[in-house]
Amino acid sequence: MNKPAASRAAKDKRNLAVSLRHLRLTTREIGRSYVSRVESDIVELMDVVDERARRNDMKNADMQEVLRTLDALSIKPKKGRRKDLRRIEKAVAKMLWLASEKK
Repeated sequence: MNKPAASRAAKDKRNLAVSLRHLRLTTREIGRSYVSRVESDIVELMDVVDERARRNDMKNADMQEVLRTLDALSIKPKKGRRKDLRRIEKAVAKMLWLASEKK
């Protein structure tokens, strides 16, 4: 390999390393934002359920369906699977809908 090709290869390796670090950081940022949004939805659900329980105006059938949805949630946190996050997100959305007064 001649000198210009060698320096180009070295530069390409550095660019690749920088790009991969950037991708890693971006992935981490997206993951944090996603988890933060799901956690926010869970806090909202907790607030809705607490408020409705305090006012004693949540239908028993709705409360039972929320519990069934929660009990049916099959996740394996140690595996770190995206499908578990999707399951949580879908379950929380369903429970928020069930617990809301706007149905």
